[in-house]
Amino acid sequence: MFAKAKAGAAAAAEATARSAKRTKLNGEIMLLQQKISKAKHDFGPHVYEAMLASINGPEVERLFNETRAKVDGLNAEIETKRAHIAALNEAGASHGEAVPPPGAPGGAAPLAAPPPAAPAPPGPATTGPPPGWKATKTAEGKEYYYNESTGETSWSLPVS
Repeated sequence: MFAKAKAGAAAAAEATARSAKRTKLNGEIMLLQQKISKAKHDFGPHVYEAMLASINGPEVERLFNETRAKVDGLNAEIETKRAHIAALNEAGASHGEAVPPPGAPGGAAPLAAPPPAAPAPPGPATTGPPPGWKATKTAEGKEYYYNESTGETSWSLPVS
């Protein structure tokens, strides 16, 4: 009887540990997505300044290649973490656990890009976001927008 209870407690502890790892990995993925968004955002001003200073094409190409390598590296990290989440989900499923589906909290991928870092400025509500953008809310209920293609986020309604 004690052996059965001990085995049940061990299984529950393993399930909790897998869930905690999934949550941690999803948080890390969100941080990496923020880094990608920032790298893409910062790329524009750097190229603009290089072009404004009449620096030749090779410098602009170098800036692009640096940014691309950084984004590709971050995307590779995200894919590694998603594969780890999938492995944790498979391990849980093999133990009869209810595993969150992809896209759900604790699942294989987050639902949306994380919100922007600054607080939402006050302003009147307008019509919906432009194509490619989605509206979502923080855990506190504040609305923000994210671009599915670029991972960019904004507190204010993006203009198309």
